Amino acid sequence: MVTTANCINVIRCQYRPSMMTQDTHTNRRFPAPEFIRQCEPKTYSRTGWCPAIPNSNECTGDGLVPSRGFLAGVRESREACSGSPTFPHGSDITLPHSSASYQRQAKRSVMVQNGQITLYSSPYSPFSHRIQVALNQAKADYTDYVVDLSAKPAWFAEKVNPVGKIPAITYGGPKSAPENPPPESAKINESLVILEFLADLFPEAHLLPADPVLRAQARLFINIFETKIFEPFRTFFFTPDGSGNALLEGLEALQARLPSDGFAFGEQWTNADSAVAPFLVRIDLMLKNDIGKFPQSEGSRVLEIYQGPKFARLTKYIEDIRGSPLFKDTWDEKANLELFKNHPYTQRK
Repeated sequence: MVTTANCINVIRCQYRPSMMTQDTHTNRRFPAPEFIRQCEPKTYSRTGWCPAIPNSNECTGDGLVPSRGFLAGVRESREACSGSPTFPHGSDITLPHSSASYQRQAKRSVMVQNGQITLYSSPYSPFSHRIQVALNQAKADYTDYVVDLSAKPAWFAEKVNPVGKIPAITYGGPKSAPENPPPESAKINESLVILEFLADLFPEAHLLPADPVLRAQARLFINIFETKIFEPFRTFFFTPDGSGNALLEGLEALQARLPSDGFAFGEQWTNADSAVAPFLVRIDLMLKNDIGKFPQSEGSRVLEIYQGPKFARLTKYIEDIRGSPLFKDTWDEKANLELFKNHPYTQRK
């Protein structure tokens, strides 16, 4: 028997470079449509196949490794490799047998999701909001279960997150009621950890840039928010002792990382945007509506600086965030405004 860990699907063919094409997402080669009919599809263990990549040190001989994008539309192969813990060595998989059927497969989304995803969230939590945006970007099939934060059910800490905080997700196993997640499912909490997990789970969604340097810069962008903005945000709006200067300094540091236009890394929305956007729109909303425990005179002073030329690039970034379909589908500004206006944590004494 071959375990999931070393399961690989391949197509046994004569290696003909002239009949190969390139997968733009993974840069791996796979059979061109007109070649598929000549191939004998099989499933092999890692020791029983040979990649069609020159100078590979894994094995020698013939054989072609279909790309992730090529196999994404093939239901049988996903079930063979990921739907069960083991499968018989050499069991067949089904691949399209004509150029037309391959082209239809290729047009499908290349996202591969094996097992259910349930998000445990709150509609007003910016931490949950991070995950909702990322899941939508990945076009994930998921259930969003709203946890009543004022009366958390006992099963939540027992079965989902022992810390009792949201957001949290369960991943894997069959779909089930949120209060009874599959026992075999992974339980993951902490919003930034979940963002990283989703980037690994859905690589074709480009939740993080492909280039390692840009990935590091995306994480540094998030780190600026975590180390320079989050605590000033919390103290300025939700305690009477917050410093407007500290908040402005943090926002200025984040702005310095932005390109001249677009999102954190240009036209492509990434986890860098998902991590900071839910907080930035709330900062913008609360400042402009004089909501928070800060002294009223301090709020007016900070708002004047924030709306001035010094923060023109940041405010344009927030405007672009609000206009993004990914964000708009997850943001109810009117409901959040009403919440913050009436929430005891934002009321001045």
